Amino acid sequence: MNAPSRSHEADLEQILANGRALLDDDVRADPARWQPLVHPDFFQFGFGGSEVHFDDLHTHLKPLRGTLDVDVLSAEMLTDDVALVLWRGTNDRGSVNRASVWLRTPQGWKLRYQQGTQIV
Repeated sequence: MNAPSRSHEADLEQILANGRALLDDDVRADPARWQPLVHPDFFQFGFGGSEVHFDDLHTHLKPLRGTLDVDVLSAEMLTDDVALVLWRGTNDRGSVNRASVWLRTPQGWKLRYQQGTQIV
């Protein structure tokens, strides 16, 4: 993997900040705060096999149960306007590997796709 350019470093920092915000219970509870971070064409395959679209996301953004430890495995720019983040979330119920695709829009970086796989 090539080292990110200085402008890409700033993009990746913003993407990771947006991702962390989506894990904040106050943000998750307030559509006015999470909707600007999520692309209107958002889609997710959940670790339990669920399929979630933007219009259904509000029912899945419940408060996190306990502390979630986040380990960013990689964050890279695929193009100037597309980024891929691989991360692992761990809490007292186990660990989930996640892949997230972020798109640059005129309104900023938005989560477009996410997939989770529970580690068994």
